Amino acid sequence: MTGLLVVDAQRGLFEMIHDPAPKVAAMRDLLERARTGRIPVFFTQDLDVGEPGSEARAIHPELTPLKGETVIQKGAADAFHGTQLEAFLKARGVTRVGVCVANPRLRFCLRRWEPSIGGF
Repeated sequence: MTGLLVVDAQRGLFEMIHDPAPKVAAMRDLLERARTGRIPVFFTQDLDVGEPGSEARAIHPELTPLKGETVIQKGAADAFHGTQLEAFLKARGVTRVGVCVANPRLRFCLRRWEPSIGGF
Protein backbone atom coordinates (compact mmCIF):
# COMPACT_ATOMS: atom_id res chain seq x y z
CA MET A 1 0.00 0.00 0.00
CA THR A 2 1.15 3.54 -0.71
CA GLY A 3 1.13 6.23 1.97
CA LEU A 4 1.54 10.00 1.70
CA LEU A 5 4.17 11.75 3.81
CA VAL A 6 3.69 15.51 4.17
CA VAL A 7 7.05 16.94 5.23
CA ASP A 8 7.19 19.96 7.54
CA ALA A 9 4.10 21.80 6.22
CA GLN A 10 4.56 24.43 8.91
CA ARG A 11 3.62 28.09 8.75
CA GLY A 12 7.16 29.23 9.46
CA LEU A 13 8.51 27.32 6.48
CA PHE A 14 5.80 28.55 4.12
CA GLU A 15 6.72 32.10 5.15
CA MET A 16 10.13 31.52 3.54
CA ILE A 17 8.50 30.97 0.12
CA HIS A 18 7.64 33.86 -2.19
CA ASP A 19 3.88 33.60 -2.85
CA PRO A 20 3.18 30.37 -0.93
CA ALA A 21 -0.54 30.25 -1.84
CA PRO A 22 -0.10 28.07 -4.97
CA LYS A 23 2.08 25.62 -3.04
CA VAL A 24 -0.47 25.42 -0.20
CA ALA A 25 -3.28 24.88 -2.74
CA ALA A 26 -1.36 22.11 -4.51
CA MET A 27 -0.59 20.35 -1.24
CA ARG A 28 -4.21 20.73 -0.09
CA ASP A 29 -5.37 19.15 -3.38
CA LEU A 30 -2.94 16.27 -2.97
CA LEU A 31 -4.12 15.72 0.61
CA GLU A 32 -7.77 15.72 -0.48
CA ARG A 33 -7.06 13.17 -3.22
CA ALA A 34 -5.13 10.93 -0.82
CA ARG A 35 -7.89 11.10 1.76
CA THR A 36 -10.61 10.43 -0.82
CA GLY A 37 -8.61 7.44 -2.02
CA ARG A 38 -8.18 6.19 1.56
CA ILE A 39 -4.41 6.52 1.32
CA PRO A 40 -2.86 6.78 4.78
CA VAL A 41 -1.45 10.26 5.44
CA PHE A 42 1.48 11.01 7.73
CA PHE A 43 2.93 14.41 8.64
CA THR A 44 6.30 15.47 9.97
CA GLN A 45 6.79 18.54 12.11
CA ASP A 46 10.27 20.01 12.53
CA LEU A 47 10.87 20.94 16.16
CA ASP A 48 13.59 23.42 15.12
CA VAL A 49 10.99 25.69 13.47
CA GLY A 50 9.64 28.37 15.79
CA GLU A 51 9.05 28.09 19.51
CA PRO A 52 6.79 25.47 21.13
CA GLY A 53 3.17 26.52 20.65
CA SER A 54 4.07 29.25 18.15
CA GLU A 55 2.27 29.93 14.87
CA ALA A 56 5.55 29.31 13.03
CA ARG A 57 5.78 25.74 14.35
CA ALA A 58 2.11 24.95 13.68
CA ILE A 59 1.11 23.01 10.58
CA HIS A 60 -0.50 25.34 8.06
CA PRO A 61 -4.24 25.62 8.86
CA GLU A 62 -5.25 24.61 5.31
CA LEU A 63 -3.25 21.39 5.70
CA THR A 64 -4.30 20.43 9.22
CA PRO A 65 -4.07 16.70 9.95
CA LEU A 66 -7.38 14.94 10.44
CA LYS A 67 -8.19 12.76 13.42
CA GLY A 68 -6.29 9.51 13.02
CA GLU A 69 -3.53 10.94 10.82
CA THR A 70 -0.10 10.58 12.36
CA VAL A 71 2.11 13.59 13.11
CA ILE A 72 5.76 12.73 13.71
CA GLN A 73 7.70 15.39 15.58
CA LYS A 74 11.34 15.32 14.60
CA GLY A 75 14.48 17.04 15.76
CA ALA A 76 16.62 16.19 12.72
CA ALA A 77 16.33 16.48 8.95
CA ASP A 78 15.88 12.70 8.73
CA ALA A 79 12.30 11.93 9.77
CA PHE A 80 13.22 8.27 10.27
CA HIS A 81 16.08 9.04 12.69
CA GLY A 82 15.04 8.87 16.34
CA THR A 83 11.31 8.68 15.56
CA GLN A 84 8.65 6.02 15.21
CA LEU A 85 7.89 6.89 11.57
CA GLU A 86 8.98 3.52 10.19
CA ALA A 87 6.89 1.69 12.81
CA PHE A 88 3.81 3.81 12.02
CA LEU A 89 4.21 3.17 8.28
CA LYS A 90 4.59 -0.57 8.77
CA ALA A 91 1.64 -0.71 11.19
CA ARG A 92 -0.58 0.78 8.45
CA GLY A 93 0.76 -1.66 5.84
CA VAL A 94 2.60 1.04 3.91
CA THR A 95 5.29 -0.33 1.59
CA ARG A 96 5.70 2.73 -0.68
CA VAL A 97 5.74 6.39 0.31
CA GLY A 98 4.82 9.43 -1.76
CA VAL A 99 6.41 12.58 -0.37
CA CYS A 100 5.37 16.21 -0.61
CA VAL A 101 7.60 18.94 0.79
CA ALA A 102 6.38 22.37 1.81
CA ASN A 103 9.53 24.33 1.10
CA PRO A 104 11.66 23.36 -1.92
CA ARG A 105 14.75 24.19 0.14
CA LEU A 106 13.94 21.11 2.23
CA ARG A 107 14.86 18.71 -0.57
CA PHE A 108 18.08 18.00 1.33
CA CYS A 109 15.89 16.23 3.93
CA LEU A 110 14.98 13.61 1.35
CA ARG A 111 18.61 12.95 0.51
CA ARG A 112 19.39 12.58 4.20
CA TRP A 113 16.73 9.86 4.47
CA GLU A 114 18.27 7.54 1.90
CA PRO A 115 20.32 5.48 4.37
CA SER A 116 17.39 5.00 6.77
CA ILE A 117 14.43 4.52 4.45
CA GLY A 118 14.86 0.78 4.41
CA GLY A 119 12.31 -1.02 2.26
CA PHE A 120 10.18 2.02 1.37
